[in-house]
Amino acid sequence: MGDETLLDGVTITEAASYGIYGNVADFVVENCRVVDNQQYGIFAQNGDVSIKWCEVGNNGVHGIYHTGKEYMNITQNCRIHKNIGHGIFAVNTTPILQNTIISENGSVGESTFGVLIVNPSYEPVMYNNTIVYNRKEGVSFTDNGTTIDPNDKNWPDIQNCILWYNNSGGMQAAGFDANTLPQYCCIYNPADPNGTDYTLNARNNFSGNPGFAYSDPNNLHLAYNSPCKDRGNPYHTINDVGLSDMDGEERIVDNRVDIGADEICSCDEDLSEDDIRHPLDWDSDGVINNIQFGEFSRAWLSCEPNFPGDPNNWNPVCNLDKTGNSEHKIDLGDLAVFCEDNPQVWLWRACWEQSRMNFIQTTLYPMIGGRESMMSMREFVFPAENLSATEQTKKSIEQQILKMEEAIDFLEKIWLGEPNIQEEINPEDWQEFMKAVYKGLFELQTQNVQVE
Repeated sequence: MGDETLLDGVTITEAASYGIYGNVADFVVENCRVVDNQQYGIFAQNGDVSIKWCEVGNNGVHGIYHTGKEYMNITQNCRIHKNIGHGIFAVNTTPILQNTIISENGSVGESTFGVLIVNPSYEPVMYNNTIVYNRKEGVSFTDNGTTIDPNDKNWPDIQNCILWYNNSGGMQAAGFDANTLPQYCCIYNPADPNGTDYTLNARNNFSGNPGFAYSDPNNLHLAYNSPCKDRGNPYHTINDVGLSDMDGEERIVDNRVDIGADEICSCDEDLSEDDIRHPLDWDSDGVINNIQFGEFSRAWLSCEPNFPGDPNNWNPVCNLDKTGNSEHKIDLGDLAVFCEDNPQVWLWRACWEQSRMNFIQTTLYPMIGGRESMMSMREFVFPAENLSATEQTKKSIEQQILKMEEAIDFLEKIWLGEPNIQEEINPEDWQEFMKAVYKGLFELQTQNVQVE
């Protein structure tokens, strides 16, 4: 790699040795995926390196390895995860780390850390990072000092970070003392395993649970009521912590930065839990779409074991309506909940996902002609006799038929126009599902004939 090289928007995978290799070269890596390489993700020596908005994961040795006295490694807004070795290994260099997630790095039986810093040239800086679930300590620091004074060490400046449940619930940082520990951080304490202590210590740290919105270790967004909200260094500005959090959202909201790589932002003025997570977001990707619909369709018309019916494909998470005849089976009552719009379920989208590619606008909206016809499925996708008396009065049978036809048209277009749907759902399951929906339409049409 030549000096001043820029890699932007590149995926590098399955290299036999290095995903990216640089020697005696300054280079920049932005908007790239460096994944599943047999040894190192990014290997750099004797050069300044800038890595921004990248994913570096599942590599056979270290995610990022940087060596060379007097050089710097700036890593910002990245996700470094599931590498067999250290997430970041810095030897003699000076790492600058901001708004980055470092998670699940290290293999069983190895002393592999989230971040390992050895003999840095200058003081490393680590602000607003989420460092969790790594094999050994989240951050390990070693410095032999200068030849003149072994005690003259470049202690890392670690602030506004989450260090949570690294080292299998042991100590979270290695090589520090009481005067050099991180500041304004949420740090797991083995003496407080349930994470209930939110008292600030002398370094303005607390050991209480950071309050992630999801239990999935791959989704480390903070819940709307997280104790990390507005708990970072009150004197830090965007010059210290950067312009954007891990999602590209504004980094400082309410005049004080949040702890960790995620800034709690709202889509509107009234922030609530529904802005950040939804209980039906089963894959924790911030969207309820064909993935969840695939799960639901596979469970469609199944029954809970030990109850009459077919127990095959039973999935209790799809049993959304646990009342009356729908208590022990996946049926139209559950579909009604899945499609309801108050609160919105189908095509719900997390606030932090809004800035990413909008699946609804780019794919579904042009196909069905807007949100209204799709979101009205809740009221019209099941037979009229399941409606309340008030709803039957409100909607004529003709209107119900019209809306049911719109819903069927929407479902047919999804099946024909979205290859991902066909990969997620077995065609036979989809056929059975559509039979039930058409049955609901037929019952409405029969009622209409009887009325006439």
